[in-house]
Amino acid sequence: MLTYESKVTIAAPRNLIWAVIADVERWFEWTPTVVRIEPLDSAPLILGARFRVLQPRLRPAVWTVTDFRPAQGFVWETRRPGTRVAAEHWIYAATGDGFDVSLRATFSGLFGVAIGTFMRGLTRSYLAQEAAALKQRVEAAP
Repeated sequence: MLTYESKVTIAAPRNLIWAVIADVERWFEWTPTVVRIEPLDSAPLILGARFRVLQPRLRPAVWTVTDFRPAQGFVWETRRPGTRVAAEHWIYAATGDGFDVSLRATFSGLFGVAIGTFMRGLTRSYLAQEAAALKQRVEAAP
């Protein structure tokens, strides 16, 4: 298993951070790492919901929500033969004002670690861009 993480502290209420994170279909509006996210089920972001995610420099992938905790975070994962990638999005109480947000990508499976190693630079870059863009989007909200 291979994990990459990016953290950011956001000076805003938890519910505002959650509103932006949970609205996955609008991520393209605030992060350059997403072209489009399409729901494959009629349900919103809930446990078991599936989404087709299009990102620059990556093949389209179907992500399934495997852990969902309203106002706290969620995990979704995508699988290909021999590979599982899980992406986590969690909100934690910060030591000061605001909240800490952790974005994590974990590669596992027979080929997962090799793919994760090969994609190390892109993965780290995307996580950092997403964390910075999330902070900017939330803190700029009225």
